Amino acid sequence: MDPSQTISILLAEYNTLRAEVLAARSNVAKTIGLAAAIVTGVVGSYFSGRFPGPDWAPVSIVAIVIAYSAFTFSWNERNTRDFTQRLRALEADINKRAGERLLVWETDHGSGSIVVPFHHKGWKGEAMDESGGAPTPRNGETLSDAATLLVHAHLAEYQTITARISRFMSLQAVPWPALVAFLTIVTIAYEKGLFDPAFIALVAWGAAFVAQLAVQTYYFALYEVYNHVRYVENELRPKLAALLGTGSFWGYEGYLKKTGKANNPLLGDLGPAAISIAAIILASALRWKSWAASDFLGLAINGLFLTVTGLTASHVVKVRKDFAEAH
Repeated sequence: MDPSQTISILLAEYNTLRAEVLAARSNVAKTIGLAAAIVTGVVGSYFSGRFPGPDWAPVSIVAIVIAYSAFTFSWNERNTRDFTQRLRALEADINKRAGERLLVWETDHGSGSIVVPFHHKGWKGEAMDESGGAPTPRNGETLSDAATLLVHAHLAEYQTITARISRFMSLQAVPWPALVAFLTIVTIAYEKGLFDPAFIALVAWGAAFVAQLAVQTYYFALYEVYNHVRYVENELRPKLAALLGTGSFWGYEGYLKKTGKANNPLLGDLGPAAISIAAIILASALRWKSWAASDFLGLAINGLFLTVTGLTASHVVKVRKDFAEAH
């Protein structure tokens, strides 16, 4: 079989597995959103005294939702580890056949799992010349078959990465509806006096903690978006430009900057951190007149998460500047 045909077949499998990885991540994100909505609704109706069923029903519903979420996560986590292990093998195989490290994302940058990094060090692949491959065509010349194959490989990786970026951008919107619904129900329950006074501190700092988790989820997705874009701009674009002899492609972001239509990224980079600060301020104001020892613990935990949020926001800005200032 012709080498180009072999690589094309392997690329088809590679793209299919990439789609499976994205689907697994999407399944987990959708399950989290659904579970948060159900739990919030059940807890809210129970504390408001409007739950139509017996007292044991809310606990049973929440337990079923948690069990379903755990099963969905574990199933997709196991599949993702299998998919990414095969993706590393395909990257090593395709790169070896092409004589150049064309596909490197999963091997060099992929986490290997949905949440917890799970690397297989043996899948790093053989070292190859990063600048190897087919020569750049001169004016009036056409790309050779080998160079055309390299271009298709780079474009396949580009399409996969942009799909991943879209998924993570969708994930950025997941925590906010759940947070708004949760805080609305907690506020209503508090105003109606449905909470035991002994647990008001737990409610106040627990609500602040939920806000911290929502912000952390947003920053996790934003970091992944920027990290993928950085790879495209700083790694993939130069390789493709060297093959084509021009950098006149993927110019939409440049067009937005040129026409003044690009949004200021600092609002999205630093704005959510203000939610973390506001959550701590509101919880402190609520507890100020009846401050107790438990409030110091709540403040310490939320303060720790606020520190993590600040460091994450700073890192996100740095990643964005890595690719924004280079072009």
